[in-house]
Amino acid sequence: MSALLETYLKMAGPERCQSKDGFLAIIDAQTGLGKTYQATELQLEHLIADSKITLIYSTNLRVNVKDAYEALLDRIDSKVALDCSQKEELKRNVIWIPAQETAIAELSAEDWSAIFEVLEIQQKREVKTVIDKIALINQAKSSGNTSVFNDELRALYSKVFTLLKTFLRGGEIKDATLNDVLDRIFPARRIDKGKTQVLFLTTSKLLYPWHGIDKSYRVSDFLNNSLLILDEFDRQQSEFLTHLINTVSDYDIIALTRKFYSSFDSFKIHGSSEFNGIDKCFDRFRCALEDYKDKWHVNYRPFITDATIQQGSENQNRVFTLLSDRMSIHAINFKHEELKSQINPASGSHEIGSGGTESAIQFVNNGAQLVRIFCNGMLSAILKLKKNLEELGDSKNYTTENLVGKVLNNLGLVELTPSMMSLISARLSFNVQNEHKAYSFHDSGYEIANITKYSDTDNTAKASTFDLALTSTGLLAHWVLAGARVLGVSATATSRTAIHNFDLDYLSDVLSDERLLFLDPVQKAAIQTEYCEKRRYEENQIQISIKSISGRVDWGGIAELYQEFRGERLHPALLENELCKLLNVGVGQLNFAVNRANKLVESIRQFSLHPSNRYHFCMLNKSYKNFEFMAFMENVGQKYGVTIFENINAASFRNDQFQAILDLLESTMRKVVVITNYQATGAGLSPSYTIGENHTLTYVGPEGVEPFQYKTDIDSIYLEQPMSLIGSRIGEDLAVKGRDIAIKKNIHDALMLHEKGIIVANEVKLKLKSLISPKVNGFAVSSMISTYKGSEDYRYAVYRFIEQALGRMCRTEWKQCEITIMYDEVADFVETLAKDSRNLSYLSHEYQALITDIKQRYKALEHEKQRVSYHPRASRNYAHIQRLVTSVYEHQNENAIGQYERLRTWMLKKPAMSLSPTGEEVRYYIDVQQPTGQYQYQIDYSDEKGITEIFINPADVPGVREVSELSARLPLLMQNPLVAAHFEANSFATTFGSAQFVLAPAMFDLYMGALGEEAVSAILMEFGYEFRPMPEGCVEWFDGYIELGNRILLVDVKHWDLELGCLVHDNTLDKCQAKLQQIKVNPPAEFANKHVQALYINTIWSGADGINLRKYASDDGQFVTYANPALADVIEIPGIIDSVSGTNNVPPMIQLLELLNQFAE
Repeated sequence: MSALLETYLKMAGPERCQSKDGFLAIIDAQTGLGKTYQATELQLEHLIADSKITLIYSTNLRVNVKDAYEALLDRIDSKVALDCSQKEELKRNVIWIPAQETAIAELSAEDWSAIFEVLEIQQKREVKTVIDKIALINQAKSSGNTSVFNDELRALYSKVFTLLKTFLRGGEIKDATLNDVLDRIFPARRIDKGKTQVLFLTTSKLLYPWHGIDKSYRVSDFLNNSLLILDEFDRQQSEFLTHLINTVSDYDIIALTRKFYSSFDSFKIHGSSEFNGIDKCFDRFRCALEDYKDKWHVNYRPFITDATIQQGSENQNRVFTLLSDRMSIHAINFKHEELKSQINPASGSHEIGSGGTESAIQFVNNGAQLVRIFCNGMLSAILKLKKNLEELGDSKNYTTENLVGKVLNNLGLVELTPSMMSLISARLSFNVQNEHKAYSFHDSGYEIANITKYSDTDNTAKASTFDLALTSTGLLAHWVLAGARVLGVSATATSRTAIHNFDLDYLSDVLSDERLLFLDPVQKAAIQTEYCEKRRYEENQIQISIKSISGRVDWGGIAELYQEFRGERLHPALLENELCKLLNVGVGQLNFAVNRANKLVESIRQFSLHPSNRYHFCMLNKSYKNFEFMAFMENVGQKYGVTIFENINAASFRNDQFQAILDLLESTMRKVVVITNYQATGAGLSPSYTIGENHTLTYVGPEGVEPFQYKTDIDSIYLEQPMSLIGSRIGEDLAVKGRDIAIKKNIHDALMLHEKGIIVANEVKLKLKSLISPKVNGFAVSSMISTYKGSEDYRYAVYRFIEQALGRMCRTEWKQCEITIMYDEVADFVETLAKDSRNLSYLSHEYQALITDIKQRYKALEHEKQRVSYHPRASRNYAHIQRLVTSVYEHQNENAIGQYERLRTWMLKKPAMSLSPTGEEVRYYIDVQQPTGQYQYQIDYSDEKGITEIFINPADVPGVREVSELSARLPLLMQNPLVAAHFEANSFATTFGSAQFVLAPAMFDLYMGALGEEAVSAILMEFGYEFRPMPEGCVEWFDGYIELGNRILLVDVKHWDLELGCLVHDNTLDKCQAKLQQIKVNPPAEFANKHVQALYINTIWSGADGINLRKYASDDGQFVTYANPALADVIEIPGIIDSVSGTNNVPPMIQLLELLNQFAE
């Protein structure tokens, strides 16, 4: 018997499951052992033994669920010990519960004929109308962008499902053909809790109701008599969280507590014997309600004043947000004194505003506590009602929803049934509340209350509240404590990350050793032995080649390939713009994006050269969805002789897109590249294809045993560094619901960091405040990502992603003689992998090879980084230039000023040199080893060390900068005839050329400033406006000044990023204020008795609006927008050279000349 199957049977076999105690058994075994296949044998053992429990197999991917369902049916058919009737009986108890859209979409014309025969004419017409709409949308979908129709289609399929359920409810179906059709639409109607059955459904379906025609079920209905098999166990944590967030409907605390008041003041639960003891379940709630009523006068209408609403930046729609983990972490997006309660018994009013004596926050929090007490009372009541019904011999099969409805109907609140189900579905069992209290985020969750007025025409206060009762881990723990038996299966099931797995530390704390089961050493060793027998790499001389992929390539990079694709050479400035569009980034992110794309293409190029590899997976963080990029990659494929499939995701496995890949592999010898991402295909999916008779692959399965199947996997993979492993993107482009869900997930992740001790309470409060701010944006997520990267949880998350990705090439028994693993050479990625100190012998051959190779290289890499990449001369030069600038700027030192002017002229003439510098020049240049005229660098500011470290052409790291003529925009400036003539006349360099020695980073910063100054000076000189040097005492405070009659314009030129305005960068506005004040208080002789203004000019114009004017407002210490240029303190010109053509024919230039002419009059 398989060691893995033996372990399954011991941990979750028929005998083990006779115990009424719940348990969680976690199996972490390598990919390729057949974990899912052996799970079908476990299910069959239960069916044959008739263990009288419901087995539920669930995972997140539809294709895997259906494959597992079909595998069990095949297993039953192939069981020799069973006769035909036994096989049919067992198969009747194997039930696949697909999504509603799947069930409806797979119906044939014959199926619809059978259905329409029993429907009335009007009913048939209603259904047919919706079906016709579906047909039209599917027709449009086949000819265009599919994604835009998916939501509409899903809604229409759901509508058909609901209509059929409504029309067929209560009817007796005698026709066998129709019964078969309805069993496929409503498979939950086949559920019989008295039989041993196996249900197959996705995690999403598992956590929602399963609808029959006359009855619906929830997983909570099966907890105490089931075995739940969670495949890809760790991945289900995020699936659970999505469900918990999506299914909870917001409710109004204020309205709900007032309904409780009116209901419990009027009704009592009594009557027939089935309700005996039910009212007593609410005794604690009645006491709490009485206290709440006395303190907050629930019979008064709470209203929020207009003055309160209008105080904020949201104007008429201000929302006051409270966030709490219900333990110690509380955050608000307003000041406490802004929201007070003023209760006036004389007038019978409850006013919420700034003038009250009580805290309105406490009013809302007390209401939330009351709702939770009611939920606990309801959980107790439905358990008592269920027990009463069983004792009375009621034969009806009640669902949780039925029981909740019966209780609420006694209180006149039956319309609250859906809301109450939303509130209590995650809590599941009142028994758990008594049995276990961990005082943890996992079982307290969090709640958000948004307080505002009811509508524009009604100032009644409302507190719309989202209540996350439990985390995913808390939900799983409560299931086990409520009696559920859970088998968690995954290669990375025991990964020590709580962000990308269930929190194993918490589960260990709350579940006893009898309830939380891991593989013991004997089982671990036996499974390892089985793995080695099934994957005999060494014996069959299967080689695993490990290669690092750098963004520094010798074939010209993406820029060169893109110009080949376009069939023309593009001007550098235009090329930059086109690459931004191609890679869908701004100019500021272009270097990183190009580097990333270079590595992707380099992996494809190396794959194309391999003699035997023919199936290459590129595992990215996110796929490219730009249509031009896809066309570009098709051209790349043609260049390298491979076929590239772009943007492959989980949906591709449900349509013809992935089948096209398999068809190509199976019918030709073409090399195939699949570009996908970690989230879509990094876990669970099997990309294997069937091999023909004339293959050259090697069988590595068990010796002397026929191959399990004739399939092979991918044989080459590129692993991009996994990024942004925490948080969900909050973008302005997201729909309101998507943005809301993203914020709620981010709040969960921030509180999880606190739960795991990664950040302290005060720090998490700051992160939470940024997430509930009315102006929340992506920076809130960036901060969390940065914090997470320094944690141990992050390291284990990276290991999990890489293990799972490599698992896509570990699934089959037929292998190429060499398997290739390429990895992103980013330094911190390599360092993280090198720190994996786990016992590698229990992991896959592929993962072992990768980590072993990286560990060996990492030592050499660290040494090389210190010896080659770290550049002490550049670092010392940086310190020297900083001191020089300080001496000039702050101390106005004469010698420093002289040296600064000399260096400035030198740089303009020699930004790069072909011959090795000598003497003093050696300090200021970097030898880039090759005649490229450019290099990249990383700068590391260290307050602790008191020094700044610079690394030249470092191993791939984030945040690298580039020194080149392109990054200086010198070619663009040379397109301007006035600037070009000025540079030639002064012998300034017009190109870097193919030089080997290039200005050091600190020198390049000065060069950029000088470049912009000379360009703007040359242009204004042409129109009669001359720059004069700054007077003694304020040299380099500005670049120079223009004198126009009684007016002094202090000119400062900015040659910065195209996306930034003059005053956006580096606190320029604050610095300007300080300089202006000093000059006005103590003016040089040249400025005495003259009107002084600051004129900021950006060199490059990229479409920004016209001139901006600001005036210093002394009463509040800020610059404010101003309308009169003659009286403004600061004038900002957003650019005078076009970013594409290099000409001056741009609106800001025209406006500047008009302004200067006006001042000169």
